[in-house]
Amino acid sequence: MKTIEAVELIVPTAFTPNNDGKNDVLRPILLGVKQMQYFRVFNRWGQLLYETRKPGEGWNGILKGNQQATQTVVWMIQGVGLDGVQYKKQGSAVLLR
Repeated sequence: MKTIEAVELIVPTAFTPNNDGKNDVLRPILLGVKQMQYFRVFNRWGQLLYETRKPGEGWNGILKGNQQATQTVVWMIQGVGLDGVQYKKQGSAVLLR
């Protein structure tokens, strides 16, 4: 059994939603997190493209039934660590078609 020494919110810097079974979904990797409060993905104009509160879920590059084009998106995540502290992080990722 591995002990988690620190809380980490990790989101990949790119994803390729082409249904090949590899890196098709932009989803956070949560270490030492007991509750994910939100994971949100926005386009460059600030439009919300995706939101979830469920760990393990992520965005597949589709908005309202339409595949989105190659672009850089901004993500924000917030969660509560096993230590009871609230953690927030944001960054960007590239959707590659």
